Amino acid sequence: QGQTLLAENKLDEAESTFRQSLAIDEQLGDKENITSTLHELGRCLWKQGHYGQAECLFREALASLSKYVPDGINKKRMTLQVLGSCLLSAGKFAEAEAYLREAMTLDEQVTSADGASKAMTLNELGRALCGQGRLKDAIE
Repeated sequence: QGQTLLAENKLDEAESTFRQSLAIDEQLGDKENITSTLHELGRCLWKQGHYGQAECLFREALASLSKYVPDGINKKRMTLQVLGSCLLSAGKFAEAEAYLREAMTLDEQVTSADGASKAMTLNELGRALCGQGRLKDAIE
Protein backbone atom coordinates (compact mmCIF):
# COMPACT_ATOMS: atom_id res chain seq x y z
CA GLN A 1 0.00 0.00 0.00
CA GLY A 2 2.84 2.42 0.82
CA GLN A 3 4.37 1.98 -2.63
CA THR A 4 1.04 2.74 -4.28
CA LEU A 5 0.64 5.89 -2.20
CA LEU A 6 4.22 6.88 -3.06
CA ALA A 7 3.54 6.36 -6.77
CA GLU A 8 0.39 8.49 -6.45
CA ASN A 9 2.50 11.19 -4.76
CA LYS A 10 0.43 10.93 -1.55
CA LEU A 11 3.58 11.41 0.44
CA ASP A 12 2.21 12.04 3.93
CA GLU A 13 0.02 8.94 3.73
CA ALA A 14 2.87 6.90 2.26
CA GLU A 15 5.21 8.01 5.04
CA SER A 16 2.66 7.04 7.69
CA THR A 17 2.14 3.63 6.07
CA PHE A 18 5.88 2.95 5.82
CA ARG A 19 6.42 3.97 9.44
CA GLN A 20 3.62 1.63 10.57
CA SER A 21 5.10 -1.17 8.47
CA LEU A 22 8.55 -0.55 9.92
CA ALA A 23 7.18 -0.77 13.47
CA ILE A 24 5.47 -4.07 12.71
CA ASP A 25 8.57 -5.47 10.96
CA GLU A 26 10.71 -4.49 13.95
CA GLN A 27 8.28 -6.18 16.38
CA LEU A 28 8.41 -9.34 14.26
CA GLY A 29 12.17 -9.13 13.83
CA ASP A 30 11.81 -9.46 10.05
CA LYS A 31 15.21 -8.13 9.01
CA GLU A 32 14.67 -8.42 5.26
CA ASN A 33 11.36 -6.51 5.39
CA ILE A 34 12.93 -3.93 7.70
CA THR A 35 15.59 -3.36 5.05
CA SER A 36 13.03 -2.93 2.27
CA THR A 37 10.87 -0.63 4.36
CA LEU A 38 13.86 1.54 5.29
CA HIS A 39 14.58 1.91 1.57
CA GLU A 40 10.98 2.83 0.73
CA LEU A 41 10.62 5.23 3.65
CA GLY A 42 13.87 6.85 2.54
CA ARG A 43 12.45 7.31 -0.98
CA CYS A 44 9.35 8.92 0.50
CA LEU A 45 11.32 11.34 2.68
CA TRP A 46 13.62 12.16 -0.24
CA LYS A 47 10.62 13.05 -2.40
CA GLN A 48 9.41 15.29 0.45
CA GLY A 49 12.76 17.11 0.42
CA HIS A 50 13.98 15.67 3.73
CA TYR A 51 17.36 14.77 2.32
CA GLY A 52 19.22 14.29 5.59
CA GLN A 53 16.61 11.93 7.01
CA ALA A 54 16.40 10.02 3.73
CA GLU A 55 20.18 9.73 3.55
CA CYS A 56 20.27 8.19 7.04
CA LEU A 57 17.60 5.65 6.11
CA PHE A 58 19.38 4.67 2.89
CA ARG A 59 22.63 4.19 4.81
CA GLU A 60 20.80 2.09 7.40
CA ALA A 61 19.24 0.00 4.61
CA LEU A 62 22.69 -0.56 3.06
CA ALA A 63 24.13 -1.71 6.38
CA SER A 64 21.15 -4.00 6.91
CA LEU A 65 21.47 -5.44 3.40
CA SER A 66 25.11 -6.30 3.98
CA LYS A 67 24.31 -7.95 7.29
CA TYR A 68 20.98 -9.68 6.71
CA VAL A 69 20.57 -10.03 2.93
CA PRO A 70 24.07 -10.87 1.70
CA ASP A 71 22.78 -12.17 -1.64
CA GLY A 72 20.71 -9.02 -2.23
CA ILE A 73 23.07 -7.51 -4.82
CA ASN A 74 20.21 -6.06 -6.89
CA LYS A 75 18.66 -4.42 -3.83
CA LYS A 76 22.08 -3.07 -2.88
CA ARG A 77 22.56 -1.66 -6.38
CA MET A 78 19.18 0.09 -6.22
CA THR A 79 19.85 1.48 -2.74
CA LEU A 80 23.29 2.76 -3.77
CA GLN A 81 21.75 4.47 -6.78
CA VAL A 82 18.97 6.13 -4.82
CA LEU A 83 21.40 7.16 -2.06
CA GLY A 84 23.61 8.74 -4.71
CA SER A 85 20.62 10.58 -6.16
CA CYS A 86 19.57 11.77 -2.72
CA LEU A 87 23.08 13.08 -2.08
CA LEU A 88 22.92 14.92 -5.41
CA SER A 89 19.70 16.60 -4.26
CA ALA A 90 21.52 17.67 -1.11
CA GLY A 91 24.44 19.10 -3.13
CA LYS A 92 26.91 16.45 -1.90
CA PHE A 93 28.37 15.80 -5.34
CA ALA A 94 31.64 14.06 -4.45
CA GLU A 95 29.96 11.71 -2.02
CA ALA A 96 27.20 11.01 -4.56
CA GLU A 97 29.83 10.15 -7.15
CA ALA A 98 31.34 7.44 -4.94
CA TYR A 99 27.98 5.73 -4.35
CA LEU A 100 26.95 6.02 -7.99
CA ARG A 101 30.25 4.50 -9.15
CA GLU A 102 29.68 1.59 -6.79
CA ALA A 103 26.14 1.21 -8.19
CA MET A 104 27.60 1.22 -11.73
CA THR A 105 29.98 -1.57 -10.76
CA LEU A 106 27.06 -3.62 -9.47
CA ASP A 107 25.05 -2.79 -12.61
CA GLU A 108 27.67 -4.74 -14.56
CA GLN A 109 27.30 -7.75 -12.22
CA VAL A 110 23.51 -7.88 -12.05
CA THR A 111 21.84 -9.49 -15.03
CA SER A 112 18.42 -8.25 -13.90
CA ALA A 113 19.54 -4.62 -14.10
CA ASP A 114 17.69 -3.24 -17.10
CA GLY A 115 19.04 -0.68 -19.53
CA ALA A 116 16.88 2.08 -18.08
CA SER A 117 18.31 1.53 -14.62
CA LYS A 118 21.86 1.56 -15.95
CA ALA A 119 21.13 4.71 -17.94
CA MET A 120 19.66 6.39 -14.84
CA THR A 121 22.77 5.60 -12.81
CA LEU A 122 25.03 6.86 -15.59
CA ASN A 123 22.97 10.05 -15.91
CA GLU A 124 23.16 10.66 -12.16
CA LEU A 125 26.93 10.05 -12.24
CA GLY A 126 27.18 12.69 -14.97
CA ARG A 127 25.24 15.12 -12.75
CA ALA A 128 27.59 14.38 -9.84
CA LEU A 129 30.62 15.11 -12.01
CA CYS A 130 29.08 18.32 -13.40
CA GLY A 131 28.27 19.42 -9.87
CA GLN A 132 31.96 19.16 -9.08
CA GLY A 133 32.89 21.19 -12.16
CA ARG A 134 34.28 18.10 -13.91
CA LEU A 135 32.53 18.63 -17.23
CA LYS A 136 35.16 16.82 -19.27
CA ASP A 137 34.81 13.71 -17.09
CA ALA A 138 31.03 13.92 -17.33
CA ILE A 139 31.14 13.98 -21.13
CA GLU A 140 33.37 10.92 -21.26
